[in-house]
Amino acid sequence: LDETEAPGSSMLPSNRRGFRRTSARMVLHNSDPQDHRTGGQCWRRRNLLYGLAIALVFVGAMVTSGTPKIFLASIFKSPHAAPQKAVGLDQVSQDLEKDVEKDVKKDVKVDVKTAEKDATSIVDRVIHKELSKDDTNKTKLEAKLKKDIEKNFHRKMEKDIDEDVHRDVANNFRGSKERQSRGNQKKQEESKSNNVTELKKTPPGCCSWDMVHCGKTKGKCKGGMKECEHCKGSWIFQPQTVCTQGHSVESPLPKIWPFAGLSTKKQFKVKALSYNLFWWKLFDKMKGNGGSAGHLIKDTIGDTPYDFMGFQECNQPYQVLWDAGLDKEFGVKHTWSNMCIAYRKTTWELLDDGHEVVAQDASWGGPGQNYGQRMAMWMRLRHKDTEQTVFFMNHHGPLPLSSGGDWGGPTTARKLLNVIKRNATDGDAVIFVGDFNSNLESMTIKQLNCRLLRVISGTAPEPGLDHIFTNIDESQVIDKVVLGMGGSDHHAIMATFDFAPPKAHRAKHAQKVSATV
Repeated sequence: LDETEAPGSSMLPSNRRGFRRTSARMVLHNSDPQDHRTGGQCWRRRNLLYGLAIALVFVGAMVTSGTPKIFLASIFKSPHAAPQKAVGLDQVSQDLEKDVEKDVKKDVKVDVKTAEKDATSIVDRVIHKELSKDDTNKTKLEAKLKKDIEKNFHRKMEKDIDEDVHRDVANNFRGSKERQSRGNQKKQEESKSNNVTELKKTPPGCCSWDMVHCGKTKGKCKGGMKECEHCKGSWIFQPQTVCTQGHSVESPLPKIWPFAGLSTKKQFKVKALSYNLFWWKLFDKMKGNGGSAGHLIKDTIGDTPYDFMGFQECNQPYQVLWDAGLDKEFGVKHTWSNMCIAYRKTTWELLDDGHEVVAQDASWGGPGQNYGQRMAMWMRLRHKDTEQTVFFMNHHGPLPLSSGGDWGGPTTARKLLNVIKRNATDGDAVIFVGDFNSNLESMTIKQLNCRLLRVISGTAPEPGLDHIFTNIDESQVIDKVVLGMGGSDHHAIMATFDFAPPKAHRAKHAQKVSATV
């Protein structure tokens, strides 16, 4: 508004508007009596204000009295009504809480029932939907139901079993002394029976600490094999034989399979040589003696060429082969212990090779009798035409002569046979040559005779130091010869084998092959 408003207006000029107060009466007095519309509006405002004031008075009285119901009852009560006790706000609040709690519980029950109905209907719809897809789901649901039923059944059955067990146990413990004594007696009888069985299984023998003589056992060491092992002894056979002497029951002399021969009527010859070359004198001092060792090999070939040659005291194998004119036909393997194997590579394919320590020269042997460890070197080869496999092994034995070295003859024999057992394959023809430094009366040679056939033995420098062994039947040995020395101090020895079985064994071998196939 501004100063151009109608005369008698209650509004002041703008420069004094914010600091002047006017009452309702002043407004009515200053109103223009000519303007009846303005006067009517002022009266209506006044009536409205009076009405609001009366309403506020009623509301205040209702709040003071407690509740509208009580207030109204106090206003409109009859004149004869008994006076009522005043009710405070705390009582009203408690009543209100009870009413609310009752209503809430009622609503919750209704909601839970509704939720259960809804969940049941949803589950039914899902199951119906799954079953309507295919029979697989139906089968799965039926299987699950069956499984649950079985599970509950087994649980109940186990419970019944437990109850029966407890009942039976209670019955058994009542007056069961006699029964218990009978059970103990039965156990004792079974224990005695087991001991008798164990004694029957234990071979006749004794506990030994030197693998030769029975040791004296006392206390816990006295008994059978288990007690002997507990006292770190070895159970040896009694009475001992040549093949069991020096070996325990747990570690006997290994067995080697016999060679059956090829299922062919055609003769198939294999020729092997063993030769100590006496290198330090024949080649180092005598400068090869004009190739005398090689010439000996060449002159003894004859109609059947050599397939395998085992050399002892061999430093440079190709020098010997060159002297024999065989350097192009043969392949060679050489070990640090100065042993060599030569094989005819035009006929045989090398499959595998290796070498192992099998003996030790005796520390008590004296000067010139201790050269350290002794080896066995081997090759496994396959014939290119017939595919027959051969295991060829070469050995130079320990000193002193026929002693077996520090480890003894039985141990040397067992180790040599174990090399064959571990590296050859059942069905291989085994040819084992060497200068064993052991004669025919030594335990090494006697025990090798227990498992292999001794084909031939040399005669110099003393009888029976060089040998050839095999798993081939004696009837298949078609030639064996003690050759000359060729400048060495040992005779070379040779053996020829026919791998085709003899007539007496051929039919039996054919039956074995057909049965295997």
